[in-house]
Amino acid sequence: NQDTQFVSLNGRLAYAFEWTSWYLRPYLGAAYSYLDYGDFSEQGAGGANLQITRDSDSLTSMQSGIELGGEFKIGKKTLVRPFLRTGIIHFLSEPEQSVTATFEGAPTTIEPFTITNDGFDDTFMDVSVGFDIFAPREIDVRVNYSGLYSDNLKQGSIMVKIAKHF
Repeated sequence: NQDTQFVSLNGRLAYAFEWTSWYLRPYLGAAYSYLDYGDFSEQGAGGANLQITRDSDSLTSMQSGIELGGEFKIGKKTLVRPFLRTGIIHFLSEPEQSVTATFEGAPTTIEPFTITNDGFDDTFMDVSVGFDIFAPREIDVRVNYSGLYSDNLKQGSIMVKIAKHF
């Protein structure tokens, strides 16, 4: 059982330059996240169970980028909205994290140990491309690829969402 609290604040400013059926939207954003996790103990390994000490982490980041998109009619009522967004996310706070623990079976004279990561990259490229299809009184479809890239990370995801109107 672990008591964890998480708070995140996000804000974004954007302005859309619009032409007939296209738009160009530069944006600037900021985010702050705070994670507080309480003491907890592993179970099932006897004296090798880890007893983790309460800790907290916070991250602050800035984001800037640009989105290009449009809206087109297919047939009489169906709308298609393609988009492409790319930007940079930069962490202003040190992204290093650590965990302090002891072994349940260790004598009290043994000091706790701390495991610290080297931190993750502080600058990432953020890419998203996809489209929405809106068919009134029928279905809505969203297909989207999102990627996050840095020197040490290449992460991508594909999402397909289908909503049926009732």
